[in-house]
Amino acid sequence: MAKKKAEDTMAEKSDAATATAEAHEHVHGPDCDHDHDHDHDHGHHHHDGEEAFEFVEDPAFSVEYKGECAYEVKVSVPHANVAKQAASLLEELSDEAVIPGFRPGRAPRKLIENKFGKHIRSEARSKLVGAAFQRLIQTEKLRPLALPEVEGLEDADSLPAGSALDFTLKFEVLPRVELG
Repeated sequence: MAKKKAEDTMAEKSDAATATAEAHEHVHGPDCDHDHDHDHDHGHHHHDGEEAFEFVEDPAFSVEYKGECAYEVKVSVPHANVAKQAASLLEELSDEAVIPGFRPGRAPRKLIENKFGKHIRSEARSKLVGAAFQRLIQTEKLRPLALPEVEGLEDADSLPAGSALDFTLKFEVLPRVELG
């Protein structure tokens, strides 16, 4: 029951952020200037009080333009970032977890790791994919049409401990128009 409640809480937070991101019909660069019917600051913004993830070591991007406004980007996020994000999620869950036989927030960390470890690692990967995508579009000054298709995380649970998180992002961007 406690595991289900904690998983539901973390899933709700993740679903809320995803739903909010998907509700935006388009993405803007900081220099975008037009009227529309939703409010945001045209820069990177966070949902549900989340702070931007600060990378311990910068992710590596291998950007490949596929033509027709399509990009394929191979991303490698160093393990230090995976460990940091997992530790942060474990800390958050430790404060909220209700484990039979322990007062709320007082269960041993190792017990919580054993019980929720797979979910924590999955959530950490998900958050790192989003953070890496945000870093990519900021550094490369891209204007994606939608959230990227993510490939290469299918076997992420079977990776050896300490390995980097490697995946591929596929997405389309708004065409660059030069008036002249």
